[in-house]
Amino acid sequence: MTVDERLCELKIGLPDRPAAVGNYVPCASVGKLMFVLTTIRHELGALDKVKRIVRVTGYVNSVGSFGDRPKVVNGASDLFEEIFGEDGKHARTAVGVNSLYQNISVEIDTVVQLV
Repeated sequence: MTVDERLCELKIGLPDRPAAVGNYVPCASVGKLMFVLTTIRHELGALDKVKRIVRVTGYVNSVGSFGDRPKVVNGASDLFEEIFGEDGKHARTAVGVNSLYQNISVEIDTVVQLV
């Protein structure tokens, strides 16, 4: 089963690639590592070109006293494992920030290893 078929089975749709709103590129590759947000499929053409999820950083829009940031980012970690199996397990950091672009609640930054 392909990764896209697995997403379909889970009834998960991916958002369109956001436009860059500054002086940066939406993703960058170095060797077999790709540093991305929601642009993996757009850049690679298919998620099956991802060999492994290496690292996830979750930015949680929250007040300083909110201590459950890791629980919020667990959703992304669980999803990566559900989609990619053992190759979805990764190193992770969860941090709180006082604001995110367009007031979104969570931003996930991901490093993936390519096939």
